[in-house]
Amino acid sequence: MKKSLIAFSLFWVSFVTWGQEKAKFKKQEYWVKSIAPSAFPILDNVYTQGTYYKIAPDILVSEKNLKRDFFDIKGFIKNQENSEVKIYVDIQTIDLSKQIQDSSFDNQTRKYYPSANVYFNVNMEYEVKYKNQVLWKNKYVSSENIKYSNGLGSFYQYEKDAKSEFGDQIEKIAEISLKKIQNELNQKIGYYQQERKETFFWLINKEHPEYTQMLAFENEINSQLSQVNYEKGLDRIQLLVHLAYLESLLTKYPANKENEKIRFIVTNNLAQTYFLLEDKTKGLYYADLLVKNGFRESYGFELINKYKNLEVLAAKTRTHSKRFAELSKLGYQLKQEEALQKEEAKQAFFEKIVRDEADWEQEKVERGNQLEQFKANWFKLIDSSSFQNHADILLKVIQNLGGASVLKNIEKTHTSSQFKFEDSNIPVYDDKWSLAFTNFLLKKRMPESYLFVINNVEAWKHDDRIRGEKWKKISSSEYAENIDKLLPIYLLSGIRFDLWNKLEQQSERFINDKLCWHLSFTEKEMSSQNRIIPKQEYHFYFDKTDYTLVSTETIFFEDGKKISKERKIFTDYREISALNNGKLPHRIQYQVEDYFGESFFDEIIEKVEINSGFSNRIFIKEVYIGGFK
Repeated sequence: MKKSLIAFSLFWVSFVTWGQEKAKFKKQEYWVKSIAPSAFPILDNVYTQGTYYKIAPDILVSEKNLKRDFFDIKGFIKNQENSEVKIYVDIQTIDLSKQIQDSSFDNQTRKYYPSANVYFNVNMEYEVKYKNQVLWKNKYVSSENIKYSNGLGSFYQYEKDAKSEFGDQIEKIAEISLKKIQNELNQKIGYYQQERKETFFWLINKEHPEYTQMLAFENEINSQLSQVNYEKGLDRIQLLVHLAYLESLLTKYPANKENEKIRFIVTNNLAQTYFLLEDKTKGLYYADLLVKNGFRESYGFELINKYKNLEVLAAKTRTHSKRFAELSKLGYQLKQEEALQKEEAKQAFFEKIVRDEADWEQEKVERGNQLEQFKANWFKLIDSSSFQNHADILLKVIQNLGGASVLKNIEKTHTSSQFKFEDSNIPVYDDKWSLAFTNFLLKKRMPESYLFVINNVEAWKHDDRIRGEKWKKISSSEYAENIDKLLPIYLLSGIRFDLWNKLEQQSERFINDKLCWHLSFTEKEMSSQNRIIPKQEYHFYFDKTDYTLVSTETIFFEDGKKISKERKIFTDYREISALNNGKLPHRIQYQVEDYFGESFFDEIIEKVEINSGFSNRIFIKEVYIGGFK
């Protein structure tokens, strides 16, 4: 029995050795179509991109030309109006740094020709954003040059440009820099159609014990690769049995000198197949085994170098997608044709409507939150008045207006004012009404003619001076600036309680023969030179006797210079029983000082209603259908 086992073992070893000697193979190369994907998987289903510029004021570059020429990112449609991927470019510096003049000798003409190089320092920042997510951000700092050569004619151009300090060449330098940025962006976020050469090895001798199953794997690969295109890759499920078989061969044929050839075939085919299936981990593992096998290890190094930067995701194929088919549908390849351009414009129009509606809904949510926060701040101020700045004055002012509980319960107000100018007997009317933090109307005819409407989170503006569309939604910044005007007590008294804790107490002053507390606040902003300059000044004067508001002053600035001043003097107060015998101003004297000199006019409040049954339903309907024209 023992002799029989020894004889069988010797036979099996000789059989395997014979099998290895018969491991003859052929090389077969395939050109496989695929898409080289972006480094950011989030862009796989994004098809449009646009570029937005911020250009320093001293740089003479046409933004219109830049938008027309940049950026062409591979695999995206350039769509400035309807872009999903937004590229922001900040051109900060393009400065002339140096000029170098030289000359060269032409052997044919036997003459010297002058030449010149002009160098510019370029400083730009750029970032790529998808929705609100910054995908890539970088700086471009370089020295670019323009060369003047090719004979005297070009040098004459150099002398001409030098007289204008090369101002006409700035845009050319910007284009040179942006082309380099474009190349970098294409490497980062671009998509390319490509054909990669993949090499497999197949057994050719039918006597080899693995030939039959290796032939089955060869047939499967040939069948699948013949169907691979830019949208379709290998079918993993159909290959699972074959891959398990190949992996078992590495156990069946352990690493030694006799098994180099069969292990070379198996590890190469496994590495190639897993890379085509975008399994980077297994692909690199078998490529490393191919190197360690020692037989033609150059194939292993080639595979590792080829795929070390492969960007893939687990369980998601990225090199095969319908990307370019979708781009073709959107007109990427036919964008120069006029008919398709019209279709793209139509498509962009409807997409913009959808996006604007979504943005408007989000904006309304944010505005609603602003209103609630403003209301909460107002209630907090009057409930904790003893802890606020200038508490002694604030307590008296609130008490004079009827008390904290009364002020918090004001639901509706409506005032109708009549203006009378010194130089004219023509009456001008101004209507103000409010529904407790939700509705506000300012109807103003002088000095400018417009209507301003806020209905809860929506806001509208009507201007007779504008041709065409009269009613327009106001911007978010305008809305934020006017939230304080939704406070009913502001309409009735003119006091800006939202500024109270910002007010600083100044020295006492006599206003309209009354000794007054003086509180003021200066709103500031940054100038273009990063200096802090005034934007508006607010001054409030309260009577030291009864704490009524005697006067307000608002000074407006532009670039740090005073451009106008508005002053109001509250000359008469009326008892309002609904405010617990609080007093509200009845007659107001205006003084407006601007570029055109001084103007004086009186305002008489004819009607003040508190908690009235005033309804705004019809008014808002008229706004929506375009009334007040």
